[in-house]
Order: sequence, then C-alpha cells, then structure tokens
Amino acid sequence: MSNSSNSAFELLHPGIQRQLWRMKWDELRSLQVRSINELINTTNNVIIGAATASGKTEAAFLPILSLIAESPDNSIKALYIGPLRALINDQFSRMEELCSYIHMPVHRWHSDVSSSKKKALIKNPSGILLLTPESLESILINHSIHVKSLFHALRFIVIDELHAFLGNERGLHLCSLLSRLNIAIAPQPPFRKIGLSATIGDYSLARKVIHPENPELVTVIEDKTSKDFGLKVHSYLHKADLTDLELVERRIANDLLNHCGKRTNLIFANARSDVEVFADACKEAAKEQINNAQQFVVHHGSLSRSIREDTEERLKSSRAVTAICSSTLELGIDIGNVRMVGQIGAPGSVASLKQRLGRSGRGEGESQILRIYLDIEEVNQDADIFKRLYLPLIQTISTVQLMLSHWVESAQENSCDLSTLTQQIMSVIVQTGGITASNLYNILCLHGAFNAIDIRLFTRLLKRLGEKQSKEDPDIIDQTPTGELILGLRGENLRRHPDFYAVFNTHLEFALFYDGRQLGSLPMASAPPNNEHLIFAGRRWQVIDSDTENRCIFLKPATGKKKPYFAGELTELSNEVVQGMRRVLQERDLYLYLDEESANILERARNWANEVHICSEHYIQINDSKTALMTWCGGKCLTTIWALMQHLGIESENKVIGLVCNAPKDRLRHVIDQAIHTPVDPITLAKYIPDKVRRKYECFLGDELLEIGISRDRIDIENARKVLMALQ
Repeated sequence: MSNSSNSAFELLHPGIQRQLWRMKWDELRSLQVRSINELINTTNNVIIGAATASGKTEAAFLPILSLIAESPDNSIKALYIGPLRALINDQFSRMEELCSYIHMPVHRWHSDVSSSKKKALIKNPSGILLLTPESLESILINHSIHVKSLFHALRFIVIDELHAFLGNERGLHLCSLLSRLNIAIAPQPPFRKIGLSATIGDYSLARKVIHPENPELVTVIEDKTSKDFGLKVHSYLHKADLTDLELVERRIANDLLNHCGKRTNLIFANARSDVEVFADACKEAAKEQINNAQQFVVHHGSLSRSIREDTEERLKSSRAVTAICSSTLELGIDIGNVRMVGQIGAPGSVASLKQRLGRSGRGEGESQILRIYLDIEEVNQDADIFKRLYLPLIQTISTVQLMLSHWVESAQENSCDLSTLTQQIMSVIVQTGGITASNLYNILCLHGAFNAIDIRLFTRLLKRLGEKQSKEDPDIIDQTPTGELILGLRGENLRRHPDFYAVFNTHLEFALFYDGRQLGSLPMASAPPNNEHLIFAGRRWQVIDSDTENRCIFLKPATGKKKPYFAGELTELSNEVVQGMRRVLQERDLYLYLDEESANILERARNWANEVHICSEHYIQINDSKTALMTWCGGKCLTTIWALMQHLGIESENKVIGLVCNAPKDRLRHVIDQAIHTPVDPITLAKYIPDKVRRKYECFLGDELLEIGISRDRIDIENARKVLMALQ
C-alpha cells in the first residue's frame, strides 16, 4: 500500500483490516483514504460525491464499522437509508461481508422481512439496520414505544443516492423522519449523517439535508475522476403518420440489436409505454435474426416485483441480456457489468443522463458507452416555427454538452410542500395517539423539516384538514374535548391504506393477471376493455375478462399489440439547458458524436433559426394576431411569464424555449412593459396555473392553500422580470 493508504488502513478496526485482506484489497482508493481520515479523526457530518462503482459505500462504512465495532449491543448503532427496497437487498450482502470479522449483526426492514425477524430485532436491538424512509416511518408509527430502546445509542445514518432525496417530496419526508427520530431519542447526542451520491452539482441543498442547523459545517469529499466514454446520437426522421412511426420503431430496434451485441446493456426510455413498445420491437427484431442470441427483458415501476427481480437476476448472470427500462434501474442496484447504456428520447436533465451513463463501464479499465436514439418527426414549410427547430435533437445536444463540461443541475428546495406536511401531520398523530396543535407544530415545523411554514399557515392547514369537505366526505383530523388532535374517519381510512407511507403520488390501478400470476398494474384511466390487445412485461396480450369491483384484468397471450398508457410525470428543463439550446442553434460547432442524419437535421434547424432570427430577435411576428416571445429561460421562470401574460389578458402557449402569444408585436411590447413595472402578488399568478394538484395529498387542500403552495414553489417573479427586462 502507499503511505497514505497504509496510514488510513491503520486507523481501521483489526477485524475490518482482516476482512479487507481476505477480500484481497491491496490498496485503498483516494476517496476511501480521505473519508476514513475525516470520519475517524473528526465529528463532522460528511457528503461523499463520486461516480458509480467508485467505492462510496466502503468509503462510508469502513470507518463507521471501525468506530462502532466495540459499542455495546443494546441499540442499533448505524442506519443505512436507501430509496429502493432492491437497493436495500443489494447492500445487505455487501454489509454482511464487511462485518464478517467484527461480529456485527446486519438487519433489514421492509415488507419482505418476516415479522419474527422484526420482533427479534425489537427485543434485542443491535448492529446495522438497512431500510427505506417508508420503513423508518413504519417503525416510528407502529413501534413507537420501542423507538427509544431501538435507537438510543444510534451513532451514524448513511443516506445512499442522496440526489434522489433532493428537491422532492421524498427528501422532505426523509428530513422530517430524521428530525422526528432525533426528538424521539433525545437527550442522546445527535447522530452523524453521511450522504452518498454520484450526481450532485451544487452541494448547498445537499448540505442542508445532511445538517439543517449548520449546513456550512458539512464536509464534502468529492472524487471528480471520470472514465473515458464513447458517445453517439442516432436520429430517425419520420412522417407524422402511424405507419411511418412504426417503421422507425423497427429501425431503432434493429440498431439496438446490432449495438447491444452479446453483452449486458441497459436501454432507458423516458416513458413506461415506450419501454414496452421498444421491448416488443426488439424481441420481434431478434426473432428475425435467428443467429442473434441477445435476450431482451423489461423493468419499470408498474411491473410486479417478481418480474422486476427476475430481470435484475438475469442482468447479474453471465448471459447476454439487455433490459429496456425506466428510471427504476437508474439508481445504484448492482446488476453486474453493463457494457452499454442507451437512451431513447431526449434526456430530461443532465443529472439523469449522467446517472444513467454511470451504470456502464464499471469494470476495471472499461470505458463507458452511451448511445441516444431519437425519433424525429419531419415537418414541412407550413409547420409551426418551433417544430421546424427539431427541438428534441437540440435539447439532446445541449444536455450532452453540459454533461461534457461537468455541469449538473442544482436541486431546488420546496419550501411550501403542504401535501407532505399533511401526511406527516397524520403520521405524528398516529405515532402519539393524539397531540396538541402546538406540540405538533413544534415537532414538524419549529424544530422539524417544515421550518418555512409559519404558525398562521400551519393553523390554516389544520383547519382545512378538520373540515368536512362534503356531507359524504368526513374530516381528516378531529379534535377531542381536551384539545388533542386525532385522526377523523377520512384520516383513519387514509392511514390504513397500504401506500400511506409513500408521500409521492400513486394512482388507482387495475392489477393485470395471467394464469393466476400478477404481471403488474395499469392506471384505471387507461385500463383496456375486454378483447383489446396490450403490450405489457415485454409480451403481447389480449384482455379476456375484467373485474371492475376488485380492479382486476385477466389476460391471455396474443399476437396483436397495442401501446399501453401510464400516468406520466411532468419535467421542466433547467435554465442552463434552455440557454444551451440557444447556443446550439446560434453557433456553427460540429459535434462529432452525431450520426449523419442527426447532423443533417441540426443543419436544417440552424438554417431555419437563422432565417427567422430566432436566437437574436425577442419578438417574432407569426401572423397579424400572434407573436413568438423568445424568453430562453427554464421551466419555472417560463411558467411565471406565462401566468403574467394571462394576468394581463394575453393568452399564450408554452413552447419550452418561449411563448406563442395571442397579440401583435406592438401590443405585446406594451404588455411586457406593464409586466415589468406593475406590482403583482405571487398568489395572484398562482390562480392562473391550471394543473394545481400535482402532489399526493393536494386534493384535500382547497384552492386557497394550493395557491399559497404554488406561489412559493412554482412562481418566480424576480427572475421572470429579469428575463422580461432583457427583452425590452
């Protein structure tokens, strides 16, 4: 070992040293040396940022295990929190191996773990516990009397895939749970927190999640080493009709078949429906090429657990297999050595693309390979001026260029997530059996994760949740004569629902069955009728019967096919990606990673952009009554400008890089001047936002509370005015 590696190695517990020798480690990586020194020699909270397969887990747990190896066995000493149950199962065996020589018990807690093992842990708490945030909440609620005995000597919490908890409901949920856990085991010294991630740009919000009171005190240990990688963007121009689109899908499938070779690959699609369509197309293409041994499997969140786990096992095997998947395989589940990553459709963010790329080339000395496949609709001269820019390709190039420059989006904090607060209100009420409003506020807001919510807004939320929203719809919370808050009838029903612990949105669904086995589920709104065909789990089916009351659909194998539909999530482009799109159109740079068709389409887009001055003109007259307003700003800012236009009487259409406004150029200039100089309240603009309900419990809030939340989290008047001032 080198001197620095040897020095760090000497800091480790002898049992850990023995295990590393047994595992034939002859060197600690630089990242691990730095984290061992930081965690053993200081009391700091830490974030470890490094690429996938860089040894982040060991960087955290080698020093943690060394520090807790000699602690008494009457408490859980370390928690590992991951976003997925599959990740928990994956890390469980790695942790057991590391603990071989220190006799440290390793436990996991989720729905697949037997009640007898959970009871044994409650009776004799010890070692390390691996779980998801939802499982931690289950412990807080269902085993509240044992929380202190379980965690009274807890010293470390490791949060894996930290980026998955930034700027969203699950992150706020996790912060609230950790705050509640800290309160429950007081006055014990606070536990230390370590975050692990491969894709964080700005660490500001990450630091705040790790140490809310003093985020500047969090130490960031970052390894910026990157692997060589190969990149190619493939475009497929097609006409708008369905027949031509199917031909393009077949072309993409044939290319995928050739590019995948006899190796393990991951092909990501932005929508679960596309996962199914391209899995079917690839299987059909493979049948035609008799000598091609490549196998195609599917993986997405609407499939049954058994199908997803079967896909994961096949990926780990030595056989050639390619998974067509959604973001469910984006996180760090160990699926063996992936040779190539594919992306079907324009990437939604730099962070997601970088995370996906990191799944390939994990073997020593192997480079990463990324291929992006874009179906591009051909347009004629009469088409919308924005369609003639071929924005999916432009967005792709912008995202790739930002990734090549090592830039990643910064997560935005949600300061007024009343949906997640509603869930946590119900959770604490269940945990305590009843609690006063002031104590509830102290736990969740004053000393908790919802510190941006003042007492007045909190009181308004409680009153709303205590209202009977209709004669048939009872209240969510109620109050006893002694002043304690308890769950009302509606709250009890919500709490008993299997998905209560999940704060992210879920939808009513039909379960799909074949021969007694559940294949997965589809949203009720898109459930196919009897006799209709369907592509699902990578196979073709026909509906033979349905049970509406029990929400079941029964299938049989078929030769016909039809694209399934799933509930999707809206994604907004960052300001940097949109600005990058402008640069791509404005400049004349050649990108060597574009195939010939992509390069030709880019040339057409640039010529059109130059012809109509789309990058240099702020106002482009489309006809006598419509003007394109070229804002070139991110989604939040553009939404605010759209709402300002609505407020000032101008109907507009969002075109990602700007708006099409129903006003001639001169009038629009006058309205922009009004928008800049006329004061307006964010709540006023929030009233114009059409899709007010996005989060799980927002349907219970009513318009007034919804608009307060939107005004804080989805409206940005300051930056919108800056953009408009630049257009004058």
